[in-house]
Amino acid sequence: MPVLHCGSAIAEALRKAQAYIASRPETDCGYQTLVSSDVTFASATPIETVFLTAYVLVSLKGQKCNREMQAAARRAGKWLLGERDPGGYWSFYGQRSRRLGDAMSVPPDVDDTVCVMSALEQ
Repeated sequence: MPVLHCGSAIAEALRKAQAYIASRPETDCGYQTLVSSDVTFASATPIETVFLTAYVLVSLKGQKCNREMQAAARRAGKWLLGERDPGGYWSFYGQRSRRLGDAMSVPPDVDDTVCVMSALEQ
């Protein structure tokens, strides 16, 4: 049961949030975050991450999702499946880790793998 009862203000905020989430990922890719070697993020680069994509999908569980959100979730789920390591696990950046070079290389780990498992579970 919701704790806040602010009527139309919350309903409008939720509608806008759902529209934003549904508009991403635009293609068969994951949800993006920013990475930067600069602490000010002045030269930040957007990149899809396994963790963020899985986290968004887990957060949507139990929500009343419209068709657009359901389609975005399917695209994100398909992308997650393609980011699995050859050993069957997931890492923070997924298959992209190999293409980012040593500075961004993250090996597969338990937390990302479990997050994806939870996201993909129907």
